[in-house]
Amino acid sequence: MLIKAIQYLAFSVLIGLIQVYPAKAQIETLIEQGSEYLPEMASKPSFLGMAHDHRYEGTPYSPADWHNGRIYFNNGKKSPTLKLRYNAYQNELEFRQNDQVMALLPKLFKGFVLYRVGRSPLIFQKGFRSDKFNISKNQLLQTFNTGLVRLLKHHDILYHEGMVKEMRSGLYVDEFIQKPQYYIVRIDNQLVKVKLKRKNILDVLQNRSSELKTYASRNDLSFRDEAEVAQIINHYNKLVAAN
Repeated sequence: MLIKAIQYLAFSVLIGLIQVYPAKAQIETLIEQGSEYLPEMASKPSFLGMAHDHRYEGTPYSPADWHNGRIYFNNGKKSPTLKLRYNAYQNELEFRQNDQVMALLPKLFKGFVLYRVGRSPLIFQKGFRSDKFNISKNQLLQTFNTGLVRLLKHHDILYHEGMVKEMRSGLYVDEFIQKPQYYIVRIDNQLVKVKLKRKNILDVLQNRSSELKTYASRNDLSFRDEAEVAQIINHYNKLVAAN
């Protein structure tokens, strides 16, 4: 995590993204929730004048754009609707209010939801933990369904420092690479890493694999589509609850 922080700080300073703001009292609607704030970023023009310039491909954000959303705090309260953006590389949630951009560490809230026009909302929660997969209790994961067994998505982003591509200009091209990882939370609350493939999913849910294959076939559901896999898992939860 320290290495990621150093890399991201270098990236932010280099292209001039970071401008520090104090946590001001005018963010009244959020302060009422009893939370603290971490000063963070606002967009700025690209930095010029370094001997060896850098160009960046990809983004540390997932999704890349701002969306309306709400933050759900540890005390059970929720924020008003805000402009939100998830920095998946740093595992921090950014919100924008009154032309200021702040970052909120996940230890200060339970989760958040992003509303997307014409599409299903994205729901992120923390509290899942796996030493095997290096997932801490504060790691925000996208959740697709409720119930005893759940489908999760880790919006993992890697940072790759590039080599010089153009000898005359000394241009370095660095890259943020999206490497999403999927997990199923089993009834025993353990995380199992999966791929969106029929065999892989059914191996985890093997005690009901026959019923699930029939259900997926009858409803024309794909094991390669995350939303449809969540629907299949919801059906698994109903089968388990019925017995």
